[in-house]
Amino acid sequence: RAWAAGPPMAHVRTLAALDIGSGVSKLVVARVDTELWKLHTEAPASLEPERAATAAVSSPQLPGVILHSEEVQLLLAHDLKQQEALAAASAPADAVGLSPEMCGQAEATVGRFLETARSWGATAVRGIATEVFRRASNGPRLLERFRALGAPMSIISQQQEGLLGYLTAREALRCCPGCAVRPPSTPAPELLVWDVGGASFQIVGRLGKGDLQVYEGPLGASIATAMLVQDVQGKDFAHTHSPNPVATHQAKDLVRKVQRALPECPAWLSGALDAAASTTGVQVVGIGGETCVFRIAALALG
Repeated sequence: RAWAAGPPMAHVRTLAALDIGSGVSKLVVARVDTELWKLHTEAPASLEPERAATAAVSSPQLPGVILHSEEVQLLLAHDLKQQEALAAASAPADAVGLSPEMCGQAEATVGRFLETARSWGATAVRGIATEVFRRASNGPRLLERFRALGAPMSIISQQQEGLLGYLTAREALRCCPGCAVRPPSTPAPELLVWDVGGASFQIVGRLGKGDLQVYEGPLGASIATAMLVQDVQGKDFAHTHSPNPVATHQAKDLVRKVQRALPECPAWLSGALDAAASTTGVQVVGIGGETCVFRIAALALG
C-alpha cells in the first residue's frame, strides 16, 4: 500500500521491542506515538517502497504500523534443564547456568535482532527476559552481554509476565484480524488467559469484580519434557534428543506427576473455572505459540 507522509512529529518514533523467552525470542519494530503510547498510523516517509510493502497495519479496529515482526526458536529452558542434568550426574551444584554454546546462540540472536531493528530505523530498543533468566546462575551476566551490544534488558517477574500476557490476549481478541469483534452493546466476557512458556506457566483472570489474579508455576514445555524423559522414561535428559515415541501409559504417568507438581489451585481460579464450564460469560484463551494448550489440542485432533 502507499503510505501517506504527514508532517514530521517529534513524538512519533520508530521503536523496537525484544522478548527473550525461555523457548522463543521475538522482535517487533513499530511506529509509536510516545505521547499517547499507541501505535502510529503512518509509516515514515523515508521508508523504501519495497519495505513499505511489507509493513502492516496491526488491525482494522486499532490501526497502527508494525514495520517488522519476527520470532526465533531459542531453547534456553531446554538447555538449562540439560545443564542441570549434567551437573546432577557429576556432583551436586547449588546453581547451574546456561551452556556456553547456548549463551553464544542467544548473543548472536540478539545481535542480529539489533541489526534488523536499526535497519528499519529504530532509534531505541528495549527488551524483557523471563523465567530462564530468573533461574540460570549466569542469566544476569548474559543480560549484561546483551546490554553491551546495545539492547537494554530487564528481567520481569512471573506475575508481570502473566499480566502482560493477559493484556495481550485481551487486545488480540478485540483487535486482531480473524478474531470475533463484539458489538458495542455486548458485555465483555470475563477472560481466563493461560500462558504456557518453555519454563513456566501463568493463568490470569478474576472472579467477579475483583482484581486480576495470577496463578503461576515453574512448569513449562521444556520442564515437562525433562520430567517425561527423566522421571517417566528413566533416560538421561542431558543426552536424549526427544522423548518420542511416548507410550500411552507414559503420557498418563506424566500427567499425574505434573498434577502433583502444580501449586495448589486458588479459590478464585476454581470459581472462574466453574463459571467457564457453566456459562458463556467466561472466555478461556490460550497463548504461547506452539506450546499453547489449544495448539496442542489441535495437533492431537489432527
